[in-house]
Amino acid sequence: MPRSVLQPQAAALKVGCVRSQVYVQSWLSSQHEGKAAASCGCTGRRKLKGSRMGEIKILRGEAAYRQLNSSEFQHQWQALHDACPWSTVCQSVPFVVAWYRIYQAKYSPVIVYAGSRSGELSGIFTLAISRDGARLIVAGNREAEYHCWLEAPNSNGEFIRDAVREISSTFPGRDLLLKYIPPGVPIDPFLDRARFGARCAIRPHRRPLLRTDQESIEQQLRKKSIKRKINSLKRCGSVEFDRIFDNEQFAEIFDQICVQCDRRQKKVHEVTPFASDPLRKQFYLELHKLGLLHATVLRVNGKVIASHAGVICKGSVQLNLITHATEFDEHSPGAVHIAMLGAQLMKEQIGVFDLTPGGDEYKERFANDHDMVFELTLYRSSYAYYRNEAAFRIKEVIKRMLGRFGIEPIQIRRVVRRLERIGMSNSGVARGTAGAELEMRPDERGNRLRSFQAKHDERVG
Repeated sequence: MPRSVLQPQAAALKVGCVRSQVYVQSWLSSQHEGKAAASCGCTGRRKLKGSRMGEIKILRGEAAYRQLNSSEFQHQWQALHDACPWSTVCQSVPFVVAWYRIYQAKYSPVIVYAGSRSGELSGIFTLAISRDGARLIVAGNREAEYHCWLEAPNSNGEFIRDAVREISSTFPGRDLLLKYIPPGVPIDPFLDRARFGARCAIRPHRRPLLRTDQESIEQQLRKKSIKRKINSLKRCGSVEFDRIFDNEQFAEIFDQICVQCDRRQKKVHEVTPFASDPLRKQFYLELHKLGLLHATVLRVNGKVIASHAGVICKGSVQLNLITHATEFDEHSPGAVHIAMLGAQLMKEQIGVFDLTPGGDEYKERFANDHDMVFELTLYRSSYAYYRNEAAFRIKEVIKRMLGRFGIEPIQIRRVVRRLERIGMSNSGVARGTAGAELEMRPDERGNRLRSFQAKHDERVG
């Protein structure tokens, strides 16, 4: 059926906002009423001295649900998102509300916001706390590629300075990780040692980008390696590359995509993202319904051998979920898919394929530009800061030492898990030395942003 190839982001967000309000209304009706205000109401609400942005408010539980259900609040939130120069789709109303709804069994929403003197929303930071109260995270968690807050233009970081102070007071004893912070976000407030002391660690990450101008895409497709891989696939049968618009069609093939992802990740990283988190599948399906997900598949004789699903964000598409069938490894279907996806984005006039940070070698092969993003960890105490920095530095030293002998961390993890399965983990061989230091689970990878200069300043200051 006829349909525009490029779905306007503004239209998608408008539809998403309407749907998100309906979701919250049905969600609220299922929540328990009558909880104590101390545990589920407004936990922070006071005007800070010297602040020009009005009072900082922190809502959680039922109070947060009610605020999310307000059409006026959603309208102001989306307007702030559109005006904020560094915002991504991961901070938009439909994305965040969908995540809150789907992950409500695990996390309770925490909304930190402030109003201006004119009564408009001037800043918002959407967080969540685990149901056991142990973990404080940014809304979206690992499903959101970029973590940040929204502020009105020309606010000079005033909102986040005051908001972090209130967050630390309301949720003591918890770390807060922002991974990754997109370019343009003012991180200067976190460098204020008088305010944060030795608690805040910042680490830069190089982000690879594929700019989809015609010259760059044609150059990619002319590479001998890509031509050879495409021809190799054609010898296997009829090769088709398609973007999936229909929600039902996407849902039909998504089980297959999840299996491919888990098999590949199990083989490479010893993890199974969808088997270990069944809600992730539901969230991806929801993003596609909301028009926020760009989904493509590569088929040979009708069989899906590679796929990609990434969120659409301000004239770009993020590399979020990329999979391929392991039985086609020799044909490199993942690389073929990325090359064809670049050409597809060029046709759709989407100017940037955000390959996302992470240091993966295959991303660098396709990148034709780079910029910088950041990882920020606000630790619960100075002790936690120094302890985790020391552990990180030890890991880095051991990685470099083992790298000289061609040993990768994944090899250590595989040996440790094999020993555990045969009951040798208590012997001290498995985790006594390098095994413990090289344990780098995906949810902990880069869990601390280090500033060695800051540590030096603390010692000499």
